[in-house]
Amino acid sequence: MEALPYELLEDIFILAFSDGGHTACSVSLVSRRMRHLSSRYRFHSVALRSRTLQIASFLATFALARARYREARPMLRHLYIASPATSSYHWFSRYVHNPDGWPHFGTAFVGHALALLALVASELKTLVLVQCPSELLDPIGRTGFPNLQELTVVGGRQLATHGEAIAVHAPETLYPRLVQLDLISPVVLFSHWSTHAPHVTHLRLSGSARQDYIDEDIRDVLLRNLRADDVPSIFPDLERFVVQTYHIPRSFQSLRNPRSSPALARFTEVELKQMQEDGHHGFELRPTSTFQSVEELESATHRDWVDRVGGGAGWWTRT
Repeated sequence: MEALPYELLEDIFILAFSDGGHTACSVSLVSRRMRHLSSRYRFHSVALRSRTLQIASFLATFALARARYREARPMLRHLYIASPATSSYHWFSRYVHNPDGWPHFGTAFVGHALALLALVASELKTLVLVQCPSELLDPIGRTGFPNLQELTVVGGRQLATHGEAIAVHAPETLYPRLVQLDLISPVVLFSHWSTHAPHVTHLRLSGSARQDYIDEDIRDVLLRNLRADDVPSIFPDLERFVVQTYHIPRSFQSLRNPRSSPALARFTEVELKQMQEDGHHGFELRPTSTFQSVEELESATHRDWVDRVGGGAGWWTRT
């Protein structure tokens, strides 16, 4: 393999290093020459799941590699971060407990994650954040990602809270190339996304709680003509809009506020017809999906991300 032309090896590395880092680590151990040849693409896709020590170790390794290979600078294109709080207790804690009782996240994790994102913000193409604390998500809502094409935020505190506009005074659009936005969170404020991600073509909303807010978000995007003729399109390039609720029996939120009504049943026939028209026939209300635990949802999210990075459909349907 080492005798192959480097141009061919580059294509092989990009295709092979799409599993979050496992294959890249194995290839780098084959030989010193192979380690050198693969250095630029070794960090093509990276998954950091649930351990502060893991993200700290990776940050040190990544910074060292960038300093060592200056001419063939390692690039990180696809990043998946799941915080140490990916557990049923932490997942819905902000809805179940009083603010004083919310679990505190380690400052070490937040510091390492922010340092990593600062290094790669300009080169990322896909980013997934799972159950990340507000100290991490708030800066993401104010930081430019000029080449980011796909963003997924799962649980945790939202980048923007329903009814509370966050002032973002950015000189430029934060996500100018973002086309696929996946928000697995009960509350969304579309004014942020329509301003800083104006070219979204694929939008997915998912959640396991506060379904009344998701219903309102759907109306905000698709029922403009039923409200006022002069209301502008929130996402003028929108081609596909998918809404799917989750049911997690073991979560505190499901026990506290169970909701079994299918989303489809909560809209009138006139509203559904208007949704289809405004959604360019790309609007879909999917049946409720059941996960036995939040950990299972995180695993499914990671599996879908790996599929997307490898060229698959992942959580999207292209039909």
